[in-house]
Parts: sequence; structure tokens; C-alpha cells
Amino acid sequence: MTITHGPLELDPFGIRVEFLRNGEETGGELLEMEVSGRPHGFLSQRHVHPHQTERLEVLSGAMKVSMNGREHLLEAGQSVEVPPGTPHTPDRAHLRQDRGPDEHRRSSARSSRTSPPPGAGRP
Repeated sequence: MTITHGPLELDPFGIRVEFLRNGEETGGELLEMEVSGRPHGFLSQRHVHPHQTERLEVLSGAMKVSMNGREHLLEAGQSVEVPPGTPHTPDRAHLRQDRGPDEHRRSSARSSRTSPPPGAGRP
């Protein structure tokens, strides 16, 4: 079954999110979305995904990702992978972002849609 996704306008946080594929559509393997804007507030803070690899691909503009004591400057067409458990701070432009695989997400996608556990994503 294909799920239709509309854009999610998060004006208070400075971004727009378009979900491309979710865990239900990929057997729990992947959450893929396009993100545009310049995040502020808690979205611009250093964070971590304990069990997920996050891949950030710049679609247009440029972006800086800080992790492991280094700054990665990316332009359109370039990408970087953030390993699970790696604290990082993305400064976004327009990018495609995907996260996976994650055992919890895989099992959750098979049974039902769930929210991340409280405190998830905080260093």
C-alpha cells in the first residue's frame, strides 16, 4: 500500500518537511524526507540518533555539518553519513535526509506507527 505524504510546514522552527518514504513503505528499513529552510530553536542544536545511520544529501545551496570535532562543508550533490550514536549539528539548506536501519523502527513499522521514545535524539 502506498501512503501519500503532504508537506509539513514547521514555520515556528524554520523548516518544511516532505516525507518521501516511511518505515511502512520500506519494511522498516528507511525514513526518507526532503527538508528545506534554516532550522532554529531545538532543531538547530547538537543531537544524536542512538541506533540510526543518518545520511544528509544537499539538493541545493550549501550546508555545514559538525561532528567528531570537524566541520563538513557540503554543496549541492554532496552528502555525508552520520553513524549511529554520533553527536552532530546540521546547518541545513535544502537536503534529502534518510535514516535507517534501526531494529526498533523495523519492528515498530511492522506492528504500528509509533512516536520516538521520550528523550530520543538528545545527547
